[in-house]
Amino acid sequence: MNTLHLPIPLPETWPRQTKSALVAATSLAHAALTFARGWCVNSPIERVRLAAECERLRSEVVLLREELRIKDARMHKLEPARRPQYAPVERLASLSRSSYP
Repeated sequence: MNTLHLPIPLPETWPRQTKSALVAATSLAHAALTFARGWCVNSPIERVRLAAECERLRSEVVLLREELRIKDARMHKLEPARRPQYAPVERLASLSRSSYP
């Protein structure tokens, strides 16, 4: 998965130490999750491996939903005439996808 390292938007009124502590805690939590997932993926117990794969897929779904929410919010702010134009194949795929629940 390609990850972008974008700055975390924090309130400007927060002291610098508070911002640093929050970023450090977030980084530590990310490292702990990465370690735990790595251990589970390499576990000799099949149930643990499957649970790790399930958790990874759930996390990916959450990230994709957030990405779509951001994209949709951005598109709704644009006037219809300024929105991107899609090729006929992409438009058909988009319309057929929207017919699913």
